[in-house]
This record gives sequence, structure tokens and C-alpha cells, in this order.
Amino acid sequence: MIIKKHAQVEFIKGYNRTCIYDIPRGDYDFIPNYIADLFLDNKYLKEKDVDYSNAEIKYWFNFLLEKEYIFRIPKKIGKRFIDIDRHFISPNKIEFAIVEIAQKLDLNIFKKLESLICRHITLLILDEEFSIENILYTINTNCFFESINIIHNKDYSVVKTFSASTTFGAFLFLKHDFHILLIMLQRSI
Repeated sequence: MIIKKHAQVEFIKGYNRTCIYDIPRGDYDFIPNYIADLFLDNKYLKEKDVDYSNAEIKYWFNFLLEKEYIFRIPKKIGKRFIDIDRHFISPNKIEFAIVEIAQKLDLNIFKKLESLICRHITLLILDEEFSIENILYTINTNCFFESINIIHNKDYSVVKTFSASTTFGAFLFLKHDFHILLIMLQRSI
């Protein structure tokens, strides 16, 4: 039998102790660094190599097994439990953009951002005369963005619903210290 760390559990080593983060459960615990080193330095441990006569090691291994941070499996099927690839690759050339709107709304900037697969934008609206509803309507009827945040110094406190062609069903404006936070409520599909 071998003992293996669960693939969706991260050991984050600190100066004095290691934090174990259980990603799917959103839970965490702390263990001594010397216990974590056994799993960080090896893909798996042979159970016969674990010194269960040491009360502290026995305590920590039982704790890890009970919390399902580690598990026992026969060695012959150990290769079936592969590690998760933690490298994130995004197809987006730009993840996020801040667009400052001073006097005139130029739709071309949004088309260019969309062509770069930018999915999240923040609009910094400097002119108080701009209608937020018109800007959002123009952007959402001509472009696709997953999120649009607005910073504006105009006083709004309204919920607006836009046409069925938009990704988001409603926009909620909240005034906070002369800035507006836009919360998009996504439609259920």
C-alpha cells in the first residue's frame, strides 16, 4: 500500500508550519512542516516506511487520513491517480481593460478590445452628461463582454433591464462615495 496526497489539496509551506488547503471544500488546516515535507518531496509514500511507532507521526497521519487530505491505495493502481496541472493558460491577449470616456464614445475601442478577446472592462466616465444606460446599451448591442464595471460621479440608484440580446439580464447601480458600482445579474440559460 502507498499513501498519496489528494490532487485537490494544496500544501502551502510557511516558516513554522504548513497550511493545507482543501480546494473543493474551501477548508484549511495547519500541520508541522516536517510532515508536509514528506508529501512535498515525494509523489507518494510507502506505508511500510512510515514510522507509526512515533506517536506524533501517527497522530498527524491519522489526522490527514481522517480529513481526506491523504489516502491509502494499492501501489499497482497508484499511477491512475495523476496530479492536476496547475498551469493556467488564457486565450485572451488582454484579460481586463480600463476605458476612460471623456467627451465622445468611440465604439472602435470596444471592437478592438473584443478582437483581443478581452472579456472584462471598466468604464471610467469623466463627463457627467453621459447617459450610463445609453453607453451600456451601445456596448451590449455591438460587443460581448463578460463583465462591465462603471466608475462615474453621477448619482444613480436604479435597476435597468436591457434587451434579450445582452448577456446580462439586469444592471444594478449602487452609489458609494461619488462612485458607482455596477453589479450584473446573469440570466439563467
